[in-house]
Amino acid sequence: NKLINERSEALRHEQHLRSELTQLIVHDLKSPLTVLLSGMNLLGKESLGSLTETQKRLITNLEKSGSNILNMINDLLDVERLEAGALRLQTSLTDTAVLLQKQVEEIKILASTNKQTLTFSHDRNLPQIRVDKGLVTRVFANLLSNALKFTPESGIVSVHLSRQGKQMIVEIADSGPGVPLNERERIFEKFAQVKGSERRGAGLGLTFCKMVTEAHEGSLTIGESSLGGALFRLTLPIVEEVVLTEQVTSSESGYTDWQFDTPQPNA
Repeated sequence: NKLINERSEALRHEQHLRSELTQLIVHDLKSPLTVLLSGMNLLGKESLGSLTETQKRLITNLEKSGSNILNMINDLLDVERLEAGALRLQTSLTDTAVLLQKQVEEIKILASTNKQTLTFSHDRNLPQIRVDKGLVTRVFANLLSNALKFTPESGIVSVHLSRQGKQMIVEIADSGPGVPLNERERIFEKFAQVKGSERRGAGLGLTFCKMVTEAHEGSLTIGESSLGGALFRLTLPIVEEVVLTEQVTSSESGYTDWQFDTPQPNA
């Protein structure tokens, strides 16, 4: 028993040191990266002088790459906090249809660039549910980015939001290579690499998504979609139900049966 206690204490100490080191590295990376992104934003707005079209495209690509790195840094920090039980949820009643719709709209440019079709629909009269809006927004963004990343040019990504009993269900299906059955649990592990598939590096994005979902007492699983690729299925519990009375008409409150197809660029 003494040996077990000593090893347990040593393991806890090691985890604490690792967490502190991670936070130190993240802070040292995040600060200069924020300065770089701010500078690129100023350049992109031509606040420091006019740019050629080539320069504008370059600045846009640099900003996107910088934002992706910043997102990965945030994921790393939050995964460490979730593992340590130090990340507390800041929940509020949220219209998940509007939240998900906004994320689809934000990523539609990327889909259009790759000539991909992106569709979104949801059931009528969905209730608001209590979630951490900021974290769930990032989960939606990560899952959508992941789907587009592994969907080939001219492929399809389909997003659907529905209710089943006391659960809100988000399903994101793609026409990519999918994930082999024996790798579907491992893909949620930190820095997992899927063997024998084009869907290789998972990094921390899917780990973050699963941990946030489980912190909400929900679940995140992966299966095979009818499109031939992967189907990510996220469930969130409906604990406190508030039905929206006007979920249909205005663009601010979303659409009851809304579908979006990305416009295809001219050949």
